[in-house]
Formats: sequence, structure tokens, C-alpha cells
Amino acid sequence: LSLSEVIKCLEDLIDYFAQPGHNVEHEEKQNKLKALRNRQDLFQEEGMIALILETIDKFSSYKSRRQFAHYAGEEAAGKWDDISSYLYLLLAAMIRGNRANCAQFAQSYRLDWLVNRLESQQSSTGVLDVLHCVLIDSPEALNMIKEKHIITIIS
Repeated sequence: LSLSEVIKCLEDLIDYFAQPGHNVEHEEKQNKLKALRNRQDLFQEEGMIALILETIDKFSSYKSRRQFAHYAGEEAAGKWDDISSYLYLLLAAMIRGNRANCAQFAQSYRLDWLVNRLESQQSSTGVLDVLHCVLIDSPEALNMIKEKHIITIIS
């Protein structure tokens, strides 16, 4: 499996979990949202969110493109940023609008994990996307936010 195929697979999965467009009629949008939540729930039940989190952790063990190049080769190193971003975007797509999936992050260690990723500025756009989903769709997570989290998010 080439890295180009991995990236294409991640893009396809992100599209598969995309929210319906704004130009869709209300009833059709509701049907699409229900189908999306069912897909999100199914993937959650099958352990896919945990697998993505584990993959992010393993991928994050490479602290830089140079370190990734050492293990995967120079050609692969050029795709390091893309893969890292897509992993977070996929995670965000799998939890967006799904309170139960977002509630998994309403635990102190999970919020710490997410904010630490932001602190290291690793795929910060993707991390912010995940954080946005969690804070919007999980009121429980708002109660878990600490002062240090806010400082990191602002900076």
C-alpha cells in the first residue's frame, strides 16, 4: 500500500463522514444526517475512533518530517503533513454532530491529550477542528476545560 493510496483512503473516509451541504432541503438533510449518525455509530461500535486515536499516537511519535523520512524514506516525508492533518480531519468527521462520540472526549485525560497535540502544533488546524466538534457537541467537555487548556487554545 503506497502513501498515495493511504492519503486517498483518508480523503474518501473524510468525504464518507462529511456533513450534508447547506443547499439540501430540510427533509433530505435530516435523512442524510440520520444516515451519517448511523455510520458514525457503526464505526464507533467497531472501534474505529479508538483505532484512529491509536494511529495518531503512533504517527505522532515521529516528531518531525525529518524523523519520519529516516524511517519511511524521503518521498514519504513529503506526505507527513498531509497524513497528519487527514488523521485529525477524519477524527473530526467521525465525531462531528454526534454527541455520544464527542462525549468520549469529556474526560480529563482525553481533553489533555487533545490540547497537548495543539500545544505541540502538530496539525493544529486538524486538532482545532476536533476540539471545535468536542466543545460544540459535548456540553460535558465544556465542564472539563481547565485554565491551562484555554491558555493553550488562545496561544
